[in-house]
Amino acid sequence: TAQLARTLHVLASGEDYGTLLAVGSVMLNRVGNPAFADTLEGVLEQTGALTGDEYDVESLRAARELLSGTRTLPENVLYLKREDSGGCWSSDGFFKQLGSFQFFTNI
Repeated sequence: TAQLARTLHVLASGEDYGTLLAVGSVMLNRVGNPAFADTLEGVLEQTGALTGDEYDVESLRAARELLSGTRTLPENVLYLKREDSGGCWSSDGFFKQLGSFQFFTNI
């Protein structure tokens, strides 16, 4: 739980609770998908976001809710990017935007 909370805090600190859940949903959707690691720990390591040692109350609450089974995005939504991160991804796989994140089914 703490590892997911730390990752959510690093990736989406300052976003609203719904966006935290969506970012976490992408992480959990990746588990077991052939393009990603087979475990949540492996998926979180692939994000490169495990540099943080801290999390806040909202990130911990979101992590607990996600690990209890809540998903706010369909299982085929596997990719996300911050709107301000630069680069252009194909709009073909665009699913939705929440906060400063764009969510995609493919890239």
